[in-house]
Amino acid sequence: NNMCRHRGSRVVADSQGSCKNALVCPFHGWVYNLDGTLRGAARPRSFPELDKTEFGLMPLDLEIWMGFIFIRFRKGGPQPSVAELLKPIEAEMAHYNVADMVPSWGIW
Repeated sequence: NNMCRHRGSRVVADSQGSCKNALVCPFHGWVYNLDGTLRGAARPRSFPELDKTEFGLMPLDLEIWMGFIFIRFRKGGPQPSVAELLKPIEAEMAHYNVADMVPSWGIW
């Protein structure tokens, strides 16, 4: 996700842009590789015991079902897919064609 593991600041503030080879947190300068792994802290002496493998950006578990985006924030054991959970209402939702809708900027 887009939150620095140091103090929770947004790493990327804009919705689009470009970067050469890293993401840098604007708050304290922690640097992340493009795959989300932590490259380094701005003041490494302040974090002598820091295990970089434990402080990368956190991945999100997400699933897109019929145009809706579902995100699981809680980690846990095996969980059924959203498609499996919502199978009972799939036929009711299908005629809305939500996946093909184009949002109106003023509403979304």
